Amino acid sequence: IDHVINLKMKMDQRWDMCTEGNLQCSLALWKDVKNSSQLKDRILSQDIRDVCFINPTFLLEPFCAVVAANKAAIAQQRKSMITKSILTEILFNLSPSSNIRDALQTFGINDESTHLLGLIFLDKNSEATRFDALGVQGTRIPLDNLSKFSDESAIRKKYKVSNTVTDRSSLVKYVTSKIASKSLL
Repeated sequence: IDHVINLKMKMDQRWDMCTEGNLQCSLALWKDVKNSSQLKDRILSQDIRDVCFINPTFLLEPFCAVVAANKAAIAQQRKSMITKSILTEILFNLSPSSNIRDALQTFGINDESTHLLGLIFLDKNSEATRFDALGVQGTRIPLDNLSKFSDESAIRKKYKVSNTVTDRSSLVKYVTSKIASKSLL
């Protein structure tokens, strides 16, 4: 039973946002997703409005998505978002580019996505994360598997990481700093 509880905890991690109120974000990871095209269509038709599906290829750690989500939540609170919704703002924040279309295409869900990271905002007092109701046809797995779907060379190329950044820990810090400081540059 302890193993099941620990597995559930790893799959339902939450992070507090640096905003007023009780806002948190929760992440979920899926592999072997078979209905990405339908999920994308549901997002475009606004049938799914409360989850941001992220391409895990460009994420080294869940914290990178949390930083982007926190920036989006703060921008929404300050009424200073660049994009039209908080969910697209997350994808925009993940991208080193200022091109919204590029950010959505690179970091968002596409028809061929077989691995997905889902991010939902929720109230701190909420018990349910609503991930199960999304209808993702794939296997939900613990977040510590995220690095299995990351492409370090693609990340280095996308974020224009120099050869002086050699180890994974430094790469995580570099990418996280780029995400956090994007609007400042």
